[in-house]
Amino acid sequence: MVLKALYRMRPEVQRLMNYTPPVDVYGRDRRAAVLIPLIVNPRSDELEVLLTVRSANLRRHSGEVALPGGRHETEDHDLLTTALREAQEEIGLPPQDVKSVTALPPFLSRFHLLVTPVVGTIPSTFTPKPNPDEVAACFTVPLRRFLLRQAHASLDITTEGVRWRKHRFWWNPLDPDIGKQESGVGYDIWGLTADILIRVALLAYDTPPEFEVDAPGQRDREEIIHGLNSKGRFGPRM
Repeated sequence: MVLKALYRMRPEVQRLMNYTPPVDVYGRDRRAAVLIPLIVNPRSDELEVLLTVRSANLRRHSGEVALPGGRHETEDHDLLTTALREAQEEIGLPPQDVKSVTALPPFLSRFHLLVTPVVGTIPSTFTPKPNPDEVAACFTVPLRRFLLRQAHASLDITTEGVRWRKHRFWWNPLDPDIGKQESGVGYDIWGLTADILIRVALLAYDTPPEFEVDAPGQRDREEIIHGLNSKGRFGPRM
C-alpha cells in the first residue's frame, strides 16, 4: 500500500494515470502487447524503465533491446494479460507485483503487427530473473532520457511508400553523457522500442522532446493502422 501511494505521488506517474487511451476498435489477429515496467531508482530517486536484451538464439530481433512482451494468445483475457504473462515468462516478474497505470494506442511494427504498450509500476526491490531462452540481460534507463538529444540520432526512411523517422538512443550506464558509438560499450535502443518510450516519456513529463519526432510529411500512425484495419488485416474486433 505504501509503495502504491509513493508512486501515485510522483507527478510523472500521476500524469500517466490521468491519460485515457482511445477505445481499442481493432481485432484479435496480429496483436501483441509490451509492458513498460517503471521503477524508482532508490539511489537517485529517478523514474526508470526496465528493458531487456533479447537472446541471440531467437529467430527475430535477436540481440536487440526490447520491452518485455509478445504475441496475444487466444487464452489471454485481454492485452494487459498478454503483457503480464510475457513479462513473467521473460524476466520472472510476478503479475501481482505490477500496478497497471495506463495503456497507449497500438503501434505498428515493421511486420504489420499491432503492438499495444501497457504501462505499469513495479517495486524498486524487484530483481529480474531472465529466461535464458528469451533474454540475455536486463538493465534500466531513466525515462526522461527519451526526451533528450543526449546520445540520440535519427534517420528518415521510406518503407512501402511511407516516410518514417527512426530514432536511436545509446545508453552507457557508466558514463551517460556519451554513447556506444564513442565508448564501444552500452546499449543501443532503437526502432519500435525507442518510438514507444518517446511517447511514454512525453506523457509522463508533459514536455516536448529536444528533437523533432516525425519526419517532414510523415503520415499519422493511427491513419495507417485504420487503413489496414478497414481491409480486415486485424480480424474481428476484440
